[in-house]
Amino acid sequence: MNIDTAKKREKLLDMFKGICELNSYRQIIPQEKTPRKHILENILENIKEKGEYYLYGSTYNPSENCELAILLKERKNVYDIAELLNAAYKIYFFLNFEEIQVHIKNISKEGKLTKDILEELDNLGIPATENNDIDIDKKYDIDIAYDITANGRKVAHGGMDADSGVAYIVLNSNESMDEIDIDKNLESSGIYIFPQSREVFSDCLLISSELKDCGFKTKTDYSLNKENIKSIDALKYHTLISFDIDDIKKYSVKIKDLNTLEEHTTSLENIVEELSLIL
Repeated sequence: MNIDTAKKREKLLDMFKGICELNSYRQIIPQEKTPRKHILENILENIKEKGEYYLYGSTYNPSENCELAILLKERKNVYDIAELLNAAYKIYFFLNFEEIQVHIKNISKEGKLTKDILEELDNLGIPATENNDIDIDKKYDIDIAYDITANGRKVAHGGMDADSGVAYIVLNSNESMDEIDIDKNLESSGIYIFPQSREVFSDCLLISSELKDCGFKTKTDYSLNKENIKSIDALKYHTLISFDIDDIKKYSVKIKDLNTLEEHTTSLENIVEELSLIL
């Protein structure tokens, strides 16, 4: 591998790790002593808990290609899948790739799920279409297949099993890229976002995406389980943002300092500016 190629891959890896951290995905370390299987098999064999994960590493072949993957386990919510695709999309967006497009193919009877994902991606301003020409990873039983193209090349692919709630996306690090200076600051105190009803899930997805675009590390909890709020790790998350349908109708959210426990309401218009001052 020449120096230029190494730099390009390092740039991709830095952006990949930064976006995963902003999404509060947990890193898992591949076992190095055994030959690597498919990226999804590696994760499923080593991860027992439901959640969001990412990994990267050599594929252990002569060319030593770096394999990058994100996986959701037991996540059947359309908003979690939209966030997964949004995260992958933003990696290439912030690397200044052009003509980035998400393609989704419905394989089973989950036609409504595909339409719901496309609708949420459209709400996020992400170009996405249904495309039956997507290559399917036939090794796995998936209901939905998707890929991402940029600059005319396929840069990522993945799929989802609706029954188990497993969804994954693998980035193709072989695709060449220009050297790019990234001005985005990926370091920030954490923000825990808790929508209080299903009615505001779409609004939550938009709010979460905007905050990540501005460099804030966020964790979005779509469980509706208020007990989760009591166990938030204040060392990881400085701020709790919560809202219900009445808040959204007033174009506002509740912001709580998890260290002082002080809470107040702020407008959606001022949320980024206020969090910038706090954090």
